[in-house]
Amino acid sequence: MEERKISIDYIHSCIENHDYKFIVKNDELHFYKHFGDWVLKVVFNPSNNKVITAYYDRSFRRRIKDESNL
Repeated sequence: MEERKISIDYIHSCIENHDYKFIVKNDELHFYKHFGDWVLKVVFNPSNNKVITAYYDRSFRRRIKDESNL
């Protein structure tokens, strides 16, 4: 996440105040949050309380945009 230059505050905000949340498995949650024109995705493991990865997800942003045009 440091290499992607994503703020720890953004990651915490995404988890605590997410726009979307998906339970993928018992030990994998996906959180999404809009930050302006960007959508941050945080993959979180609740069993050990750790962030697995975080990145700006362009494909999710497009999917949401496409669905809103239906």
